[in-house]
Amino acid sequence: MHQGNINMWEGGGSGRIKVAMFVLNSMVTDARVTREAQALACAGYGVTVYAMWEPHTSLQEKKNGFSIHRIRVRTRTLPKSPPFWLLKYSEYIARAVYLSIKDGARVFHGHDMTGLVPAWLASVCARGVLVYDAHELFTEQTVVPLRPFWRVLERFFIPRADLVISAEENRGRILFEEYGAKRQPVTLINCPPYYDASGIDRKGPPMTSRWKHTVLYQGGIDPERCIEELIEGFTFVPEAAGLLLIGPIGEEYKRCLIKLAERCGLHSRIHFVNRVPFEELVSYTLNADLGVMLYRNNCRNNYYCAPNKLYEYMMAGLPAVGPAFPGVGSIIQAGQVGLTVDPGNAKEIGHAISMLIQNQGLREECRRNALRLARTRYNWDIEHSKLVAAYRELVLGNHGRKCSKGASGS
Repeated sequence: MHQGNINMWEGGGSGRIKVAMFVLNSMVTDARVTREAQALACAGYGVTVYAMWEPHTSLQEKKNGFSIHRIRVRTRTLPKSPPFWLLKYSEYIARAVYLSIKDGARVFHGHDMTGLVPAWLASVCARGVLVYDAHELFTEQTVVPLRPFWRVLERFFIPRADLVISAEENRGRILFEEYGAKRQPVTLINCPPYYDASGIDRKGPPMTSRWKHTVLYQGGIDPERCIEELIEGFTFVPEAAGLLLIGPIGEEYKRCLIKLAERCGLHSRIHFVNRVPFEELVSYTLNADLGVMLYRNNCRNNYYCAPNKLYEYMMAGLPAVGPAFPGVGSIIQAGQVGLTVDPGNAKEIGHAISMLIQNQGLREECRRNALRLARTRYNWDIEHSKLVAAYRELVLGNHGRKCSKGASGS
């Protein structure tokens, strides 16, 4: 495609193709969106993320080469019931779409279904290109408010996306075969940038100093992650080991887990830490002896899970205990970086943890394999090139010509 057609894509006279990303959170802790926006900015795109304003966040922010524009939804103080939520969501869509078109964006990138709706509307109004970034199988999660509403939208919008991105290969296959994606989605796994763990301080909460071995769980702490089974399984783990749970948790659920730990005689061996900044989390991860990630097998989104925890554990050289599911389980087994279990079987979970704690040779072998794979395969420095290549094909290929024709015919 010749240079004149490429210029049709340039927005706002900046000399760069402008990308508008839409995400329905505040962009304070969203590592995946941040990494993608930074990768595209480094590749020469002008990227603005349209996120949600929350108290104690700024309306506009420059970060790692891209911009964040947080939408202050004036209806946000309304009740949280579905009708009022739709009103607040509609306000976000209207304002984000208007601002993205005004800014001259030509590529509209929606994160999850809540981001795809404004991305589609903006792409139609601006005759631009539509990208859908499926972090999850959205309506196949266990809890989805307004599920029938979102299912209708999925079937309408996904086939209209010029590029679909999935966080896991099997989910991508489902989006292509069952949801009507135009072509096989690009799989973009949720791994962190590579770092050399040898130069980072290792630390943990004071309680962990009393444990000879620290077993780490990091991420959302809720019933979907089989936390009860993990605690019950700890009754089969040597007493010298303790369990450190790091992540957001509801107060009521935390009280239930503390009572469960007390019933199991594990109160002094279980410790909770709220969500911590990534830099501090890395130090906690490096201080552990092995990492656990579990998902309840009650929906396809969990069965084909794509947890960034696995890659964070590997980066720190932690052997992993995970579910024997396609995708995450095959990575653990093929890479020999840990053991897989039935996540609903507490005894099996406990025995796997015990095996890794008691068998130092196995633990060291898993550690070496994890560090090697983190360095050579599972890191964002390698993974981001797939995103940049997909965008290059999108911009310089048939979709660029389509946009050029649309512009010349106006």
